[in-house]
Amino acid sequence: MGISTELHQLMTRHTFAPNKKLAQNFVVNEGLLKKMVEAAELSQKDVVLEVGAGTGFLTRGLLGNAKKVVAVELDHVLCNVLKETFAKEIANQRLELIEGNFLEAKLPKFNKVVSLPPYTISSQLLYKIIGCEFESAILVFQHEFALKCLSKPGFSEFCPLAVLIDYYFDSKILIERLLPENFFPSPKAISSLIKISRKKSVKRIPKEKFFSLFLKNLFRYKNKNLANALEKAHQFIRQDLKIDEKKFKQITAGLAQKNVKVYLIEPFEFVEIFRKIY
Repeated sequence: MGISTELHQLMTRHTFAPNKKLAQNFVVNEGLLKKMVEAAELSQKDVVLEVGAGTGFLTRGLLGNAKKVVAVELDHVLCNVLKETFAKEIANQRLELIEGNFLEAKLPKFNKVVSLPPYTISSQLLYKIIGCEFESAILVFQHEFALKCLSKPGFSEFCPLAVLIDYYFDSKILIERLLPENFFPSPKAISSLIKISRKKSVKRIPKEKFFSLFLKNLFRYKNKNLANALEKAHQFIRQDLKIDEKKFKQITAGLAQKNVKVYLIEPFEFVEIFRKIY
């Protein structure tokens, strides 16, 4: 039985259709699912996080290769589908099903991520999992977003999220162009499959939440040199970091010689600048 036929049988039996409001586009290419599982290099020691488990086609492949899967699904109907399909795995605690909004959910420990998340939460998802301890992630995103979050200094797409990813992870695009016919219903956009792997030698940034705010404020002026960008962004930075104006100006005065545009600065340099200011 092909995966498309299986999907339509599930839809008929459980009387559901893809929910546009939840940005549901189900994978109908079994080869893509196999590629994702293989790329994750799973073993019986791995606990895998899957965001947006949907109909459970990817979940099935993960359960066949990992110790445990933590599946998060917002749609109540699809949660019932998953409970029926994986009743045995839930009973023996190989599958932990979390029904609710991933962005609000309290997550148990996991060491790998393999997901086809809704594209509407792509950025928020990455910010959330970056704050967790895990080894690697295999993710499908909209093509333009994938290029943006994996961009490097000097590229026009370079952004705060790309700084964090480049600082903490080695990254690569596994499949650059996933055509709409890989999904049902077919989305308008091209998708990409990416992998990020944590750099073992990199320590966590102190006050990481504040660092993210610092980057977002500085990148408001990404095409200006650092000194000018800091001057223009100081009202936002002072407010977010709770630093008084006099102290802020004293610290940033020493950075005035950094005559380089914000989008050209390397991630480790942003960390050093943040440490001096904070």
